[in-house]
Amino acid sequence: MTQAEFRQLMMLSYVAPRAAARYWIDQRLPLVLICQALLLMAVVLTLIGGLEHAMAQDQPPPQLAGGNQFSVVLVHAVLLLVPAALIHVIGERSRSTARFADAILMIVWLQFVLLPIQIAATLTLGAGSGLTDAILFVYVAVTFWLLTHFVTELHGYKSRMNVFLGILTVSIVLGLMLIPFIDPSFAGA
Repeated sequence: MTQAEFRQLMMLSYVAPRAAARYWIDQRLPLVLICQALLLMAVVLTLIGGLEHAMAQDQPPPQLAGGNQFSVVLVHAVLLLVPAALIHVIGERSRSTARFADAILMIVWLQFVLLPIQIAATLTLGAGSGLTDAILFVYVAVTFWLLTHFVTELHGYKSRMNVFLGILTVSIVLGLMLIPFIDPSFAGA
């Protein structure tokens, strides 16, 4: 694949996300290659996280995983694998024959397609929170929109609305379950 074709596929992900998802699914990439892409994306997300904390000068650096960058990469990898596993398990329950490798690939590709928006948000941290907040809102909206299309194509679902509502419900439930870990004051600590 040439660089121009790769860029076209990235743009296709924004204008026709199901076609882009279908392209990747049809490639039948081996799990080893997809896991390498997952680890590479985890490294990229760790680097962007470091840049975010360097740009947000008023906040102390996070001590996630004891401050060990390798551990942070592993945490990012797990955070990419969890939604892929959920997508796969839920698809299996509805008798989908999609591969687990393709569920991982959809999450990795989603993160790659969202990188320009995430980098834009990171670069605006120094300019003021209003602009960053607006970009992050776009990031969340585009994430849900693309994920809905990718999952719909991956499992061959008919209703994008049902997929969107399912993703929204799972996101809310997981968010509520994770609140005590993210905000210790919520758990009474």
